[in-house]
Amino acid sequence: MTYATNETSTSSANPVFLYTFSKGLTINRFNSGDQDLVYGGNTYTASSIRHQGINTSGEMERTSMDILFAKSDTFANTYFSPDYSDVITLTILRTHYDVSDAQVMWKGRVISYEAMYDEIKIACESIQTTTRRAGLRGKYQRTCRHALYSNQCGVDIDLVKVAATVDSISGLEVTLAYATADETPDGWFRGGILIKGTEYGYIKRDASNVVRLQYAVPTLTAGDSVFVAPGCNLSIAQCNNKFNNTVNFGGFPYISADNPFGGNAGVRVD
Repeated sequence: MTYATNETSTSSANPVFLYTFSKGLTINRFNSGDQDLVYGGNTYTASSIRHQGINTSGEMERTSMDILFAKSDTFANTYFSPDYSDVITLTILRTHYDVSDAQVMWKGRVISYEAMYDEIKIACESIQTTTRRAGLRGKYQRTCRHALYSNQCGVDIDLVKVAATVDSISGLEVTLAYATADETPDGWFRGGILIKGTEYGYIKRDASNVVRLQYAVPTLTAGDSVFVAPGCNLSIAQCNNKFNNTVNFGGFPYISADNPFGGNAGVRVD
């Protein structure tokens, strides 16, 4: 049987979607069915994953869509956590059980992550949307345009992260015991990350030796060895005082407050 035969059949059709997530050299594959499926020599793990409609209209904005996972899904809770650098791409194939071919239904990239009440929503945009962009260029703004710890930022996370051990966990609050005396002020790690192996947790705020995460790191338990890396508010002051990195600052902090298109732009009144 072939994909085309099953697709038009009124009795043999048994469709299933294949999802491939790629982040750097890491590739994860899932299918929307109730059993693992092998296609092209690769195993697609059965999952509760689903998507909300694929629209192929002429309007590129409408080719965006959401991927939904169960709130308890370990993969979704860890894979999409922020690491500030890697782009996550998604390819969706449609096939049928017991056929050897498939059709590419959608390709794009992940643009945001949202933990809802009982689901995790991954917002994606189609690869077609790249055609509406003006191209690579710096944004003219006071704050830095670079993602913290990215290649453009230039700060080496290994030089600024701090080793710690998890003392206890209460909801999203994690109490840490630092390997060395913690002399950093409250808020030092705000906007930073908690790192456990290849898993990441975004730090919303910190005080003393307690950090509050934006979402839980599922495998994190008391006694774990972790690292915490400081955050940045993207200002030139913090870039200099916190990271000594103004040579890579990506903003324009001395933009004039005067509107160049205003009626008195450039006019000095004594």
